Amino acid sequence: MIDKAVLVACLQKDNFNRVSGLIKKEYFSKEVATIVETISHLHKTYEGDLSLADVALAHDERYPAMPEATKQKATQQLDELKGITVNPELAGNVLHSFWKRAKAKEIGEEALDIFLGKSSDTYSLLTSVEELKNNEVKGSKSYTVLEDNIEDSLEEFERDPEFIFPTQIRDYVPGIDRQNLGVIFARPEIGKTSFSAWLSGWYVRNKFHVAYWGNEEPVKKTRMRVAKSITERSRLEVLQDKQGFVQEYQENILPYISFMDCVGTSIQEVEDYCSRNEVDVVFIDQLDKIRIDGEFSRGDERLKELYCRSRELAKRHNVAVWAISQASYDAHGRESIDYSMLDGSKTGKAGEADIIVGIGVAEHEEFRTIKFSKNKINGWHGSLVLRRDGDRDIFS
Repeated sequence: MIDKAVLVACLQKDNFNRVSGLIKKEYFSKEVATIVETISHLHKTYEGDLSLADVALAHDERYPAMPEATKQKATQQLDELKGITVNPELAGNVLHSFWKRAKAKEIGEEALDIFLGKSSDTYSLLTSVEELKNNEVKGSKSYTVLEDNIEDSLEEFERDPEFIFPTQIRDYVPGIDRQNLGVIFARPEIGKTSFSAWLSGWYVRNKFHVAYWGNEEPVKKTRMRVAKSITERSRLEVLQDKQGFVQEYQENILPYISFMDCVGTSIQEVEDYCSRNEVDVVFIDQLDKIRIDGEFSRGDERLKELYCRSRELAKRHNVAVWAISQASYDAHGRESIDYSMLDGSKTGKAGEADIIVGIGVAEHEEFRTIKFSKNKINGWHGSLVLRRDGDRDIFS
């Protein structure tokens, strides 16, 4: 009976708008699902409330090839709705109760598939649980309506990004902010990790908490790179004063950065870490090698979903995320490289990013060309030539 009450309630425009992002046609039987889809189509096309006659006519027009037996069942369902009324004051409760039950059933089925070994998509299961929990508290909305106070937006518009870039870059691009996804990419041995170590070291100097995930080179080596970059010491200088180096690391670096060796790690594990620890900026070197649950027919589809979830991670946990990635062979030997040269996905990765930094070679071996090919921060799309000190892992 509650299924029919939901359909009747959804005839009202206001009711439908409240639950359009939550009520899915998959929650209904096959013949009822076509009615739900028809109601959704009519509300998106026309203003005002609907009548059952509107739905019946539109349903026949939208499904002319429907088997006669299925069409008769749909017609019978519509006929049964004629005697049902829903108190407008209770419509919201009816809709939310139906959604909650359907979502709980969906969660149970997902959990059972994992238990039986039919699926390993724990991310989807946890996302469904989080969605149920959030909407149980907030009511029947999966979104937040901004307050009418424009001053908050103006204040954010006026200020510089929280995570400013080092001086060498800041004159052109100020930095990135929380909930931003940035991409750093280059060909092998050009300086992706070196640039990331320098950038993460800069954040540590400014007392931000950094979580550095590495699956490319041994993370102990990356830790040394970051420490050398912060202290601006060469290998020889570190070895000449090992005690002083260790003391500086323990006092000024260790409290602000954690390193994770993440071979075989999933994006859900990264997100779990962010939910349990104080984190401002996340580096994932390389993001493309992070595991993601789900079935994908092509590699680029997997990468698109992986970068999409990384962006969701940034928004959900209010952190900035830097994804480190390879450049395709198209970038080999190039001085200036743009996001069309991202390896494995020319559009999926780029579509999710707020800022993309490509590192190319320069005329002299010790220099690198830093190209901002996508920049939603301030719109600057130029190149900078910086000197790379590979021994100290700093750029100047």
